[in-house]
Amino acid sequence: MRWNNNLIALFADKPLLMLQSIKRAFRIDPKNVELHSCIVRFAVKLVTLKKQTEPATESPVLTVIEQEMEPILRGRSADQINKEFLAENSNSLPALFEAARMMYLLDESKQEEAVKLTTSLEPHITDVDLQDLLSHRIAQNFNGRSTVAPLRLITDRPNDQ
Repeated sequence: MRWNNNLIALFADKPLLMLQSIKRAFRIDPKNVELHSCIVRFAVKLVTLKKQTEPATESPVLTVIEQEMEPILRGRSADQINKEFLAENSNSLPALFEAARMMYLLDESKQEEAVKLTTSLEPHITDVDLQDLLSHRIAQNFNGRSTVAPLRLITDRPNDQ
């Protein structure tokens, strides 16, 4: 089952709709790799919302979101969620892709480590699909803007553009 991985971008200014979509998806398939990236990005968004809210005037929306996300987040940070996901799914190539993308999203200085995760095709890794590799997963960089930097790391060749 594939989820709309642009969920967070679609509902960027509608946190209650993001919450509703994540909760529904989590009930259907809590281990889904694309849902994982939505949860991580939403956790990052939650931190941003907390920083924007004055402590004395706690937003009721933020309170609802925190209460409803507790069963999913279980008090973990986005980084902790991603590390646990990576540890639990280290044999699945699609999971490695999503975990690497989130690793880079959370800390851009980890780009090389993220690329290395997705390009070391060890024998124990499952769900390797050549079409998936060639179509968009490796060709897409971890921040979704450009393919130049990761491909340069992968191929060790200068940009041909």
